[in-house]
Amino acid sequence: MSQYYTLLVNGKLDFEELLLEKYTLIGLDEAECILLIKLKKILKDNKHTNEVALIKSLHEEMTLSEKDLSEKILKLINSDYITLDEENEGFTLNGTFKRLSYLYDSEEENTNKEENITDLKKCASLIEKECEHLLSPTELEVIKHWIEVDKFSFDEIKEATLNAVSHKKKSVKYIDVFLNKDKEKKISPSIGENDELSELFKSAIYGKK
Repeated sequence: MSQYYTLLVNGKLDFEELLLEKYTLIGLDEAECILLIKLKKILKDNKHTNEVALIKSLHEEMTLSEKDLSEKILKLINSDYITLDEENEGFTLNGTFKRLSYLYDSEEENTNKEENITDLKKCASLIEKECEHLLSPTELEVIKHWIEVDKFSFDEIKEATLNAVSHKKKSVKYIDVFLNKDKEKKISPSIGENDELSELFKSAIYGKK
């Protein structure tokens, strides 16, 4: 389950603030947003309140009629913003929590992708400059692997690049060797058969060993 969902359920994130900021992005209008905020507070004090009592409590705090409130609650239940908790005979906002957490997970994923693209460009530019040649598509895929899978930082890749160049080994293949030396890999002209990148290094770009 998403970390944001867990934080929302446990009250570690400000539900009201998040919903006010993002309600339109999860398909709500202003009245529905306020209704859910009010509902969250009511359920905090009484998790087992029934629909009649719920509508009465909401009516006391909102200008909507009881009929309008009943229709909106039914709509939110049918759309899974409000969930019926049959076991505890009450209501939860788990559906709304899930929508908000999914939204934040998607935003975080997009941010990470943008950061990876930026790091890829920076690393490619650095390596082309230091190794004095344009990178091939295969080499770019190797660098992408370092960033997205191995989670090497730009500084780590830069240090490995400078180490490789100082040893007069101006290629992505040797930069990878220096990058992985802290993982108990030997600094060697060849790449291990079990390495996930071995097939890339055996490609025509480098020539088979």
